[in-house]
Formats: sequence, C-alpha cells, structure tokens
Amino acid sequence: MTTIFKSIPKFNIQIGKASSAGNIRRENQDTMFVISKPEIDCTILAVADGHGRDTGALASNICKISIEEYTESNLALLDSNPILFLSTCNSHVQQKLRDAFVDYATQRDCEAKIDENGVVLQRKNPNSPFTSISGGSTLSIIVFKNGILYSANVGDSTGMLCVKNPTLKLSDIKYERDVARDGFTRTNTDNTPVSSLIITSDTHSPENADEYIRIRNFRRSGDKAELLFVFDDQDREKPSCPPVFQISEDGTPTVEVPANQFYYKNVRKEHATYVCAPYSANHPDALASTRSIGDFNLNTFGVSEKPEIQSVNMNSVFDQMAGDENPVACVVLCSDGIWDNWIYDHVQKYTMDNTCLQRIKSKPEDGAQDVANAFGVRNEHFARKNFGGNRDDQTCIIMYITPSI
Repeated sequence: MTTIFKSIPKFNIQIGKASSAGNIRRENQDTMFVISKPEIDCTILAVADGHGRDTGALASNICKISIEEYTESNLALLDSNPILFLSTCNSHVQQKLRDAFVDYATQRDCEAKIDENGVVLQRKNPNSPFTSISGGSTLSIIVFKNGILYSANVGDSTGMLCVKNPTLKLSDIKYERDVARDGFTRTNTDNTPVSSLIITSDTHSPENADEYIRIRNFRRSGDKAELLFVFDDQDREKPSCPPVFQISEDGTPTVEVPANQFYYKNVRKEHATYVCAPYSANHPDALASTRSIGDFNLNTFGVSEKPEIQSVNMNSVFDQMAGDENPVACVVLCSDGIWDNWIYDHVQKYTMDNTCLQRIKSKPEDGAQDVANAFGVRNEHFARKNFGGNRDDQTCIIMYITPSI
C-alpha cells in the first residue's frame, strides 16, 4: 500500500514503489527504501543499484541497512542540518560495506584482510596471493524536509522532478556542496521554463571532464589520470579500450568520439564508458561510474563514495504554479535499469498524464502505488524490446507532492 502522510502541514505526499530483476534467472541487485520520520517532518527516499556478480546484492542491501541505522542514530542532525547529515552518511555506509565484505569472505572460508589502503582482500589457500573483493553500489538519496528536496548522489541512479506545465527552471536547483571537492560549486542561472528537472547531480559519467580532473588531481601518471577513462569496446580488455579524453598541452581534457565507433548504452544515445585500473595495478577492476559505494580497489585511484548535494525549495516551486488549478509535483527516483529505456521528457509526460493524476486524486491511499506498478510494467516492456535478455534490474520510487490546503 502507498505510504501517505503529511511531511509538513503545507504538503501531502503519496509514494509508490516498484522493482523487478532484469533477468528471472538472476537475483535483483537493486534495493529501494522509504524512511518516514513525521516527528521531524521528514521523508527519505533512496535507491541503491548494486554491481559485482557475487557482491552487488550484498552492497545495495548494506546501503539500506546502514542508512536506516544512521538515520536512527543521527535524527537530531537530520532535523537540524540535512546537508551535514547527507555529507556524512556515505562514509558510514562505506565502512559498513567494508566490514560486510570481510564477513562475506570469511563466511566462504576465505582468509580476509583490509590492506593499508582500505582495500578488502581475500584468499582461499594460504599459499595463494590475495585478490581484491570487487563490487559496490550506486546510492541516490532524496530527503524531503520542511518543503525542501535535498538530494545526495553517487553513481548513475537518477532523480527527476516533474510538474504539469513548464513552471520549473534550472535555477530552481541550488548546488549545496561536493563532499569530494572542498570549495567546488556550480551556479545555475538558466531561467528557461521547463516541465522537468534532474535533481540528483547526474555528473558521474566517465565522460565528465570535472570528474576526470578531480581524479587526476588525486593520482597522476604524468599529465594524465592514472585511472583510465575509456569507451567500451567489447572485443578488448578494458585497459586497452580507446580513451575518452584527449589532453591538450595545457592539460584540458576534451571528449572526442569517433563517429559510429562505439555503442550506445541507452535510448538517449549515451555511449558506454568505464573507468578502469591500468595494467600495472595490483588488481584489475572497472566501473561505469566515477563514484560509488564500495569499489575499494578503485578508491585507491580516485573513485569516491562522497556525494554531490543539491536542493530544490518546493515552497517556491508551488508558488510558481500559482496559476494551476490543481498544482502537483512528482519526484521520480530510479536505477539506470529504468532510465536506460526512457527519454527524460517522456517520464514527465507519463507521470503528469491526466490518468495518473486522476488516480492519485481518487485513490489517496494507493493511487501512487498504482502509478508505480503501471510505470514498472511499461518499463519492462521497453526493456525487453531494447535489451532482451541483457536488460538490467529495474527499480523506481514515485512520490507525488500536493498542497494540503
């Protein structure tokens, strides 16, 4: 049943959730959860998308368990300073996952240890070398408190804010901080009216120049980052794939994509790219994002668990909808198994369709759940069409926000 309660007296929210494995023969490595804290007028939405053949489900589940624990232990901090809460949460989750990986190894009768760089290592035989335990999870968190949406994100799960008519502006998004880069900031000045906004910081692709520079500053190899940023060529090992960036004489990284050479990973025609450890690394590893929870071996090259944090003041958003007869907003938080199959504008059209809006109005207890279920079914159809047996796990949380008066 849909969760419904007043987050603050000014707003009502309705929440629906849906999740399914990409392949019925494989376990679903996504985890999603909602934490309701009406005593401090707060709701937390989170999606974690695990990766790693043997550890992905463990990683995403540890995200859920440890954030629930952290919330209970730091309720006063969440109430007084949501940005600081989100700034410190991921470090707690990271350590819990490190401990869980050690337990995972010992439960499989392996010798486990954490090296001086925080990498979790294991070996089955005392005479064998240690190997790293790879895997981790994306983690996207949205906190709705006192009429403000706060988002903290690592990886490629994404949150979107949708409204019926084009009353949103990119300048509605306030860039709060990058926990991985002290002093780094962005200013959104675009006031063009739009009907949807990506409210999680959707910038952790290996094609992002700012992330390349951050990682190069962390660990260099001459004038380049030691961590490799590559386009995926499925006929090659990852370290030998073509580089994403060309580096100019002044050190500026520029993306140059040869026409038709590499495949698209989603319907928005975004290229499949990876960061990977070089051949000289002690342990081979690769990841489709520059930030994640876990991936301890890649942490030594600059992959970070620290999030970027943004906010949107929904009081202002609803003020901008003053002329709408029935003002409503919708937050859609999904793993990439959903977003791979949608043009962003189409998600806005779907969630703001009159059929969906009528459902949440006529069924306040479970209308949002009906929308989430239908959205999941539609995505499953798209995923089968687009990716067949290679479709990814698919998870979404849909939250409708309406004025209470």
